[in-house]
Amino acid sequence: MGVCTSKHNCDTSMLTEGEHRGSLPWAATSCRGWRPTMEDHHAAAVDFQEGISFFGVFDGHGGDRVAQHVSTNLLALMTRDPLWPQSPAGYDADTLTGCLTRASVAIDQAMHDLKMGARPGEPWRMDRSGSTGVFALVTQALVLVANVGDSRAIVVQVEKTHPTCKALSVDHTPSLGRERARVLASGGMVARGRVNGTLAVSRAFGDFG
Repeated sequence: MGVCTSKHNCDTSMLTEGEHRGSLPWAATSCRGWRPTMEDHHAAAVDFQEGISFFGVFDGHGGDRVAQHVSTNLLALMTRDPLWPQSPAGYDADTLTGCLTRASVAIDQAMHDLKMGARPGEPWRMDRSGSTGVFALVTQALVLVANVGDSRAIVVQVEKTHPTCKALSVDHTPSLGRERARVLASGGMVARGRVNGTLAVSRAFGDFG
């Protein structure tokens, strides 16, 4: 889903960043790998409002414009939702899920509008990139995870000396019956296990062509 470099240009160096202040220490590590440029972005906002934090990883393909835009703007768009809770008393799963879902749809529409409104030759008009994503809202009472595409989240629990892993997300791929049905109902097709014979995921930000 993107251009690869030759083996001589592969960059396996790791870039790690993070913070150990606030209520939730965090770290993120990225590696460009075979791509000619880094296409992925992440977001972390610890205690951006009393008792709640936001984290996200956005796996770009075909460039990084969409991944960068979503990582930078998704949280701000979500907190402008009229139903966004202003205090910990409102941090219930249904309310936060609604805000996160509406923000995800709205940011994709906003990027489509940017592309359609750009003049020929301008960056957004020429952009063909997309991004999957996995993101979470974390409060003292819950961890709410959402994903778009095949970006994944797991939780690791350690009981005594035995760690266990549990998946917190389900990939959106055309091999899933409900995803295939949604693609077909939208006028698309699935060929060779890919949407319209091209995309390996059935949901993504961007990919406007």
